[in-house]
Amino acid sequence: MGLARECRLTPAARFRLNVLIMLAGLALVATSAFAAPSVPAHVAVPARSAAVVPADPYPDDYEENPFFHLRPTPRTPRGFPPDYGPSAPPRSFIPPPPSEHTEQHAPTPAKPVAPATAPVTAPAPAPVVKPAKPAPALVAKPARPAPGPVAKPVWPAPGPVVKPPAQPAKPVKRHPKRRAMDLRAVQLRLKELHYVPGPANGARTEFTKNAIWAFQKVNGMAPTGRVNGRLVRALTHPRHPRRLTADRSPDHVDIDLRHQVLTAYRGGRIRMISHISTGSGMHYCENGHCGVAHTPSGDFRVIRRIPGWHRSPLGYMYRPLFFHEGFAMHGSLSVPNRRASHGCVRLPMLAGDMLPGMVSNGERVHVH
Repeated sequence: MGLARECRLTPAARFRLNVLIMLAGLALVATSAFAAPSVPAHVAVPARSAAVVPADPYPDDYEENPFFHLRPTPRTPRGFPPDYGPSAPPRSFIPPPPSEHTEQHAPTPAKPVAPATAPVTAPAPAPVVKPAKPAPALVAKPARPAPGPVAKPVWPAPGPVVKPPAQPAKPVKRHPKRRAMDLRAVQLRLKELHYVPGPANGARTEFTKNAIWAFQKVNGMAPTGRVNGRLVRALTHPRHPRRLTADRSPDHVDIDLRHQVLTAYRGGRIRMISHISTGSGMHYCENGHCGVAHTPSGDFRVIRRIPGWHRSPLGYMYRPLFFHEGFAMHGSLSVPNRRASHGCVRLPMLAGDMLPGMVSNGERVHVH
């Protein structure tokens, strides 16, 4: 520490110098520990040959290099005796020639060494012989018997299959045969009653179904369109459509909103009864026209007619007969068994084609 202060070193150099001093101290401790090994008292140490320890040729070299004695000792190759320690032979030293800065010193006399004595050799211990383990005896495995032929089980021959006795057949209750309904006869009967079933050919067409709907509604039956015994009995004793007003004029048209039936009178007699579909009563908005689908009720007259197909803002109409503003009776391709129009009176195509030939302009139309 004092040397570092006298030299006025930088802090980093001062730190390195202090580390070197500490390492030098540790090295001195280590060499002193290995230089004087402990030897037991009963073991004789061989005497060393007398050697002359030369004097230090450079007594003042510690002032120039204080760490001269800390130079590392070169490592010896493996297998060669070390050149240091108590058993190492002395090195020959050739003193350098004297100089003007070197003083001559008298060699130091060697210390007397005790005469060498024969080393005491301890007897070598006798080798311990371990008893040999006996070899394991071979155990013979029992031989497996050779597999013999496998005997297959013999099944008895199948005998005759005994069927259980047949049970007597249960008597079938036979019902009297129902007579098939003659659809052609139904169509002819509907024509006699002035309905519009289409051609009487025995085929079930859309016109026949619409005519049966109209007949069932007039006679107080559910409009199912089925041909059954009840329908046949009703055709034998049919009812007439109810009159909506007290009008006794020979030519007029009654539109029954409750039963969805149209009746055309000509000469005071019924000329046509047809199934219809009027306003649904729902709100609509189509092609910029919005409103409520409602068919007006009251007493009106036919004001004008258009032959053929007519395109209106709300759809197509076939041969329309207008009775109030834009409301008309016309043929349509869609006449369901419910109220579905925007307010007009829809008729099946066949009835819509027949009605303009029965009704003239100015004829009364009762809608109730």
